[in-house]
Amino acid sequence: MAVRAVQWSWRTGLWLLVVGMGVLVMGEEIVVRAIGGPGTFQFSPAEVVVNVGDTVRFLNLAGSFAHSATELSAAEWQRCGDELGRFPESVTGFDLTAEDATVGPFTGVETIYYACRPHCLSTDMKGVIRVVPGSGGVTLPAPSPAPSDPGNNLPVSPACPRLDAALDLVPWSDLYANTVELGSVVIPAGANVLLDVTPPPLTQLWVEEGAMLVVDDNDLTLQARWIYVAGSLLVGGRECPLETSFSITLWGPVSDEPFLFSAGSKVLAAVGSQAVIEMYGGLDARAPVFTRLASSVSTGDRIILLEDTPVGWKVGDAVLISSSDYQEEFSEERTISAIDGAAITLNEALAFPHYGVRAELVDERAYVALLSRNVRIMSDETDSAAMEARFGGHTFFLGGRIVFDAVEFK
Repeated sequence: MAVRAVQWSWRTGLWLLVVGMGVLVMGEEIVVRAIGGPGTFQFSPAEVVVNVGDTVRFLNLAGSFAHSATELSAAEWQRCGDELGRFPESVTGFDLTAEDATVGPFTGVETIYYACRPHCLSTDMKGVIRVVPGSGGVTLPAPSPAPSDPGNNLPVSPACPRLDAALDLVPWSDLYANTVELGSVVIPAGANVLLDVTPPPLTQLWVEEGAMLVVDDNDLTLQARWIYVAGSLLVGGRECPLETSFSITLWGPVSDEPFLFSAGSKVLAAVGSQAVIEMYGGLDARAPVFTRLASSVSTGDRIILLEDTPVGWKVGDAVLISSSDYQEEFSEERTISAIDGAAITLNEALAFPHYGVRAELVDERAYVALLSRNVRIMSDETDSAAMEARFGGHTFFLGGRIVFDAVEFK
């Protein structure tokens, strides 16, 4: 059993955070080196992950600078105190200023927010401890069975999960009605949960091995920084694709930390050989995913005629009209504002001409592709800093079975 250590330091002082036996990622010793100086104090990394039963020990070795590790609510942590940036005089959690202090052992899954009283507002000196399931350390999932294994030891997903009475699904609204914003939810092994409401934005969601999360046929959104699936996440089914709107929005600040399983941040991850993620969007089976122009269009046109009748395409859907030039930027994305047979009206006039006459030898007509899907995995587009840095959400699959059918990634 190894002791994991995370350090925070600056030019004239050092804080050392020692996390109890066997914690953090993959059995490796984790040491995070100091950054910052006067005016730039910070906890780095700003987040650590421990297991239930572990403890966190703070050693204050600072010289001439005074610091604290003061537990706050999520709202206070975001604001650095109250609306005026004042810390509470007394806190319900820990408020550490001693040279050597220990927090824990942790008895349940939780997310703990803390900050430095003197330097929260001036340098955003904050930290987070995330307590996750398990004891004796977070370990890598078992490797996936070899492809030669015909059964692959994976559970067979129901053809229509949300309507399968045998699953005895329990509504999310009953189990997790008190979930707070930026909270964490763990669906334990043996639990089959129906996501029937849109929860507040979460920090992390765990679906343990042997657990199942099924999305109801209702317009829903799931927002989280980390989604780890070791059990099953089922959206629609082979015989009943989801007809309503469902989106997973991955949020979080720009970060190069590997986090659990080296999966990074803003992630939907399948972790373990028994992980199952299946998503079936409601794209009409008769709908052409793409077709061609039936006649040429000019700059300024808003109505285009398609070769195929766009069955299943709807007003409000996004379409792409491909370039008829060597310049790929001449491809244009528009929104459908009206449909009349094979003719669709676009929300904005075209900026470039697009060829739509069939040639005898080579068909050079422009393509028109349907971009919209009712099931989407997307990045938080409201985070301007992350968008500017092109730090988007991503998926990470470490074994298991993954099926995406008519799903949009954005």
